[in-house]
Formats: sequence, C-alpha cells, structure tokens
Amino acid sequence: MMTISVLGTVGRLEELRTHIGMGLDNGLSRLEICEVIMQLGVYAGMPAASAAFRIASAVFAEREG
Repeated sequence: MMTISVLGTVGRLEELRTHIGMGLDNGLSRLEICEVIMQLGVYAGMPAASAAFRIASAVFAEREG
C-alpha cells in the first residue's frame, strides 16, 4: 500500500501499474487500493489521484477481461 501511494505521489505511472497488479496478486482488494488512491487527492493533489485512478481502473479492467 505504501509503494502504491509513493508511486502515485511522484507520478511514476508505469511502475504504479505494476505495483497495483502486484497488490492484487498479494491479497489487496480493489477497495483497499482505491482508498489508498483517494488519500493521494488529499496529500498529493487531485491530479496525482486522478492519474492513479486511471491506472487502477485500467488494471482492474484488464483483470476482468
């Protein structure tokens, strides 16, 4: 969870994609990942949170399909 928040904060989006997938593989729920990203809006700004949500949504969609 910490890695996801740091990568989202500094805008490392490709690495963020990888770590969101790894988080899911290691038992994080989608809700937990989204809650981490929501905190980015407060502490890192809404642009960082919006970018992270786009990445998370793409990862979630890839895993459904």
